[in-house]
Amino acid sequence: MKTVVAFDFDGTLTRRDTLFLFLRHVAGSSLRYYFKMFLALPVMMAYALRLLSNHEAKRHLISRFLKGMHRSELEKSCDAFADVIDKNLRQEAMSVLNRHKEHGDELIIVSASLRCWIEPWAMRNGFTHVIATELKYSEQDVVAGEFSTPNCHGEEKVRRLREYLTPRDQYRLIAYGDSRADLPMLHFSDESHYRDL
Repeated sequence: MKTVVAFDFDGTLTRRDTLFLFLRHVAGSSLRYYFKMFLALPVMMAYALRLLSNHEAKRHLISRFLKGMHRSELEKSCDAFADVIDKNLRQEAMSVLNRHKEHGDELIIVSASLRCWIEPWAMRNGFTHVIATELKYSEQDVVAGEFSTPNCHGEEKVRRLREYLTPRDQYRLIAYGDSRADLPMLHFSDESHYRDL
């Protein structure tokens, strides 16, 4: 029976949430980043007051920074962002990751962040698949400012895992996570690690 190891990304493999790191990266300059964040303040406040869901708040931010970008331009930015991720990794998590690689386990990432900015780094580091929130593109391959999938957190992580890994009795699942949104995935796994990397 094969072993599949599912890692949450932000806070598990990285020291901090990569959403704002990526938005700063894609903005290109501090001035442009802080201006766009200023315009997004009402959304941030609504989220802080629980008047807006995590999904909607993230969609607004992503739309503010990425809407209208061509897919090729975004992919180039995401490829370069892999170097930024390298500077924000938890070394203890990378040690665990490398042990699983040495054992020949299949490595996947399951994250609420966007697949576009995780995947280039993941493919460089031995992962076979990334399950994450997906961007929607127009017919002209331009970012539409919407998601094409539900926000990949909580129970959605389990739903997407079931979709990717079938049948369930054909593999042993080990999962690593650091937040309450990871708990459904951890409960679904055969062996779970919560904040103990």
